Amino acid sequence: LSAQQIADDAKALGHPVPLGLCGELDHPDFAPDEQERQIRLTRIKTFRRWGNIILEDLDYFEPYMIQGRADGKTTEDSELEPDRMLLYLFPIQPITQPTPEMMAHLASGILLDNYRLDDDSWFVQKALASVNHQHTVQYNR
Repeated sequence: LSAQQIADDAKALGHPVPLGLCGELDHPDFAPDEQERQIRLTRIKTFRRWGNIILEDLDYFEPYMIQGRADGKTTEDSELEPDRMLLYLFPIQPITQPTPEMMAHLASGILLDNYRLDDDSWFVQKALASVNHQHTVQYNR
């Protein structure tokens, strides 16, 4: 799968060319130990080397997924802790610095379309609120 193929498919279907491919990376600052932190930092550097833009300052949390528990019990909200994540963008269109509007679009796209959250979800509101206060930087550690 290539960025050009995605652009060609979008055009063939009458859609605009997307900004790029967006996904989640584990945040190094929330690793359980130093070894995992270093693994996460190495992964981020690799993604940057591949041309990805890391949206480090976006307050993005991966929603917890609750499918049936093996023990048949109900998970209480107090037991759940969302994971702080980083979003990355592999640009299809030429982008050097995503705008706040782009960052909001990417975060809400994943949270609303992929996770199927509501607009008023804490995860969506947290990410969108941070767009107005943060800027995008890339990990240089």
